[in-house]
This record gives sequence, structure tokens and C-alpha cells, in this order.
Amino acid sequence: MKILADEAEKIYSKACEALDKNQFKKSFELMLLAAKSGNVNAKVNVGCFYFDGVGHPTDTRLGLKWSRAAYIDGIAYAATNIAIFFHKNLLNYKRAEIWFKKAIGKNDDSAKLYYSKLLIERNRKNSIDKALILLQEAVESEFLFGDEFKEAQEILAKLTTHTQQDTQITEPDTPVLL
Repeated sequence: MKILADEAEKIYSKACEALDKNQFKKSFELMLLAAKSGNVNAKVNVGCFYFDGVGHPTDTRLGLKWSRAAYIDGIAYAATNIAIFFHKNLLNYKRAEIWFKKAIGKNDDSAKLYYSKLLIERNRKNSIDKALILLQEAVESEFLFGDEFKEAQEILAKLTTHTQQDTQITEPDTPVLL
């Protein structure tokens, strides 16, 4: 039985309502049905549910499958979710970097924050410089909100202060004229 887009959207809404009520298993089942029916927002959420074990045991293979499907359907932050998974769960910086760049290329400003955190963690000079640029762009963006915006501001402020202290040029002692 094929579910139409309008019906898939209704199922997705019911899944979100169940999630708001902490009915994780019900939310997962409805979200999966909506995702299988083509709802792209449901695809992203199903990917996250599988990554995090919400309403269903953790399954990283299926988390990647659904997140990739959402990315292919045009959801940029699905790439960010994949990158975060590679960074935090597998410590695979190269794959994380590839996915962060894909997300940034599709204008996901939250990817700039999370990619900056990876670069800072690597703690190389060129990585820190790149992180500063990405954080500045994220803070200036109109599309970074709430906790992510605040976190980006805080990290940028700390990093800017730290960088300025490391690169401060001191003037040679000026002789005092009597």
C-alpha cells in the first residue's frame, strides 16, 4: 500500500507528538513509516533514532542509511548528523571532515560550529585558524539559533582571546628620555 505525501506528513506529525510525550517506541514506529513513505524530515529523525537507540536498539548501519537518504533528498543537516557520528562515535576525523564539508557546502551553519570543534580538538595551527573563520561565519549567520548560537559565540570568544594572547607582539622597550 502506497502512502501519499499528505498522509506521510500526518504520520510524521503523530510521530512528533508521540516523541513530545516521551513515547519513544511509538514515535519510532510512526517515524519509520513516514520515512518509508518518503517524508524527508522523518528520514533524518529515523537516522538519529537508530544512531541514539531511541525507540529501537542502536543500529549505526541503519542510522547511516537513513541519514544518507535524507541528505540525498536535500536535507543538509543530515550530513552534519553523519559527520558528528563519525567524529564522536568512531573518532574517524577524515570521514567526519568529508561530511562536515558536504553540510557546509549545502549551507548548514550548524556544521560550521561542529566542524570547528573537531578542528580545535585536533589542535593544529592551521586547524585553529580555520575554526576561527568558521565560527565567525556561524555567529554572523542568520540561521544559527539558540544553544548552538550561544555555544559558537562562547567558543569564538575563548578562541579569539587565546589566539590573541599567543600571537601578541610586544614592542621593544622604549628608552625613557630624561
